Parts: sequence; structure tokens; C-alpha cells
Amino acid sequence: MFTFNSITQQDDRTIVRLELHLADVLSKSLIASINSACDSVEDAGAGAVLLVQLKPATAGGEPAEAIDVHLVNHWERALRRLERLRAATIATVEGRCGGLGTAVLLTTDYRIAAGDVHLSLMSGQDILPSMTLHRIAGQIGAAAGRQLVLFGMDMAADRAMELGMVDTIADDVEAATATFVKSLATLYTEDLSVRRRLLNEAPALNYDDALGAHLAACDRVLRRAHASAAAQAQAEASN
Repeated sequence: MFTFNSITQQDDRTIVRLELHLADVLSKSLIASINSACDSVEDAGAGAVLLVQLKPATAGGEPAEAIDVHLVNHWERALRRLERLRAATIATVEGRCGGLGTAVLLTTDYRIAAGDVHLSLMSGQDILPSMTLHRIAGQIGAAAGRQLVLFGMDMAADRAMELGMVDTIADDVEAATATFVKSLATLYTEDLSVRRRLLNEAPALNYDDALGAHLAACDRVLRRAHASAAAQAQAEASN
């Protein structure tokens, strides 16, 4: 079940919530729900936050669809879109989180897990060798991901936090989410996507190849700071 269920305000930020009760079933409606949430985040503009709530599957979920590589391609495109949003993305995860949920989790910026979480790449009796494997290798390394990827073993919350797959473990994920959103109050998040991209690309680039992109990003930040200081000085002079 996929519930794009609310757009709320907290600390002057728009929070778009997407609640996913994920079984091991890849479907067009799941892909559509992610794209719809991304649409809402983009429409909300500056300061928006996407909160994806990953929960165990409920009884009477969607019937299985025929899955082919074209559907997987659409799934990967939706995840890539989520991963590149110009907004902070938060995931909360509870209970067992299978292959689809873990795929979504790895595209987000900040991850909050309940203590009962077990992450897995299993979808039914198989492991789909999707771009999730690429993200695992990039985020925790091939050696740390070997048991997940090769043998479908579960990873408990404390081990996932140790490796950096989740950022915090909380008894109350809602309270932990509210606390994290509050911590963003003084952070300018409009260029968060630039910092995310530079961070993700760094392992594949040498220093000289990366330098130009980092200098361009620094230039944008400095120009914004200078413009803000000039506007403030003008406002003070007019008072």
C-alpha cells in the first residue's frame, strides 16, 4: 500500500509525506507514488522536505504484476529522481525492510530506524541485481555489503547504523524526525543537491577533475552570501 497522505508545515518548512507499506512487489502504482511525491516537493519550492515512511507490508496488498526490465527501468528512474531532488530527503523505517524498501532508503539523505529494523535485499526468493547494489558499494563498500548482496542475509538496525546505512536508531521515529527537521531551521537547503552530487561523485573523480565543479559551487555560495549582505546593508541604511 502506498499512501501519499499529507503536506504539512513545520518550522517554516513544507513537509511532504509518502507512506509506503512495502511487500516484495514492484508495481506501476509504487513508481507513480514516488513520482507524485517528487512532483509535490518540486511544487512546494524552497525549503521543502520529503519524508518517506517505510513500514512493513499490510495484509491484502496489491496483486503481483508481471515484472519486466522496462518496469525496472521506470523504477530506477523514479529512484534516481528522488535521489536528485533539490530538497532534503528523510526516511524512517520500521520492522522488516525488504529489497524495494532498502532501495528507497539508500536514495535518501537522512535515515531514522526503529530498533526492530532488519534490512534485506530479498524480493520473494530472489535478489534483484538493480542499482541498489551500486549504491551499497558506493555507500558502505563491497566487503561490508557482501552478505546482503550475495546471500540475502538480513542486517539489524545496529549493524546498519555502524556501517552508515542508517543515521540514527530511535524508539519514537516521529519524534526523531521532528527533531531532525528542527535542526534544519538555520540551514540553507536550496543548494543541498549540489553538495550531495559533489559528495557522491567524489570517489570516481581525481582531485584535478573535481576541482572545477567544486569551485563553481563555491562561487554560487559566495555570490549568494554577498548579495544577502548587500541587501541587509541597504535595508539598515534605509531605516
